[in-house]
Amino acid sequence: MGLLDDLGGQLGSILDGAGQNDFMSTAVQMLGGSGGLNGLVDMFNKAGLGEQVQSWISTGANLPVSGEQLKNVFNSDTLSSIAPLLGTNASGVADMLAKMLPGVIDQLTPNGKLE
Repeated sequence: MGLLDDLGGQLGSILDGAGQNDFMSTAVQMLGGSGGLNGLVDMFNKAGLGEQVQSWISTGANLPVSGEQLKNVFNSDTLSSIAPLLGTNASGVADMLAKMLPGVIDQLTPNGKLE
């Protein structure tokens, strides 16, 4: 379960406070459901955010992404279905992911490439 374990550990270091375990579990499900890391990268490319996701994979600086931009990556049904688990709304989920995903993907690709 290497990828998912790495993701959980990274999320744990980024997030704090109530709901951390729920958020980690939900984020892991999202990645697994989208074809893993490669599927997630494809989703970003299709949404026009290829430059951002490639910066997270590379060894250079990570470009930021906004919650609003992530609404183009993840459909509203996905974000809305996760929101009650985290005690927030779809925009709140998108904002959480915007803060978390650059660091998570960066940590999962330490050599600057998908493996």
